[in-house]
Amino acid sequence: MALQFTSVLHRSHCGELEELMFQHPQQGRFRETILDCIEQFGVPRVVEQNGGLRIALAGHTEVQTLYAVMDGSPELVGAVVYTRNTADELAVLHIAVKNIYTAKGPRADQMVTFALLEELCRVARHIKGVHGVRLAYARGQSILKTVHPLTFHPATTDGQGSSAL
Repeated sequence: MALQFTSVLHRSHCGELEELMFQHPQQGRFRETILDCIEQFGVPRVVEQNGGLRIALAGHTEVQTLYAVMDGSPELVGAVVYTRNTADELAVLHIAVKNIYTAKGPRADQMVTFALLEELCRVARHIKGVHGVRLAYARGQSILKTVHPLTFHPATTDGQGSSAL
């Protein structure tokens, strides 16, 4: 089955989304990064709006969410929450993938995490002025993937612990 991506999720997925975002069995591995993100941007919560669901933050940061669902199935398998943190960059604040689709899960071959990030990069290429997508990870470092329409640069270091994905 192929993945489909959407920015709109029907309210019938509320339980699935809450479980995915707040009760993930592997969230302990990323505890420090999650807490740093919450401190910087605010606590995420699921909000119903116009019959659909979205993630909102308790702070004043406006965010958007991209959801991954299996084609031909209503199964929610992943979500990435992001914001435009600078004029030329999107920042991934939270990413969650259903446990069976993670790198160590039995459906790892679907590569949901990578597919979500690639789809976000595709979205970013269509936003005027955006040139990269930044993903935070452990120990205060981050990675940056450039998203120029025709240019994907190999991994490079910018001198501040960031590198191209």
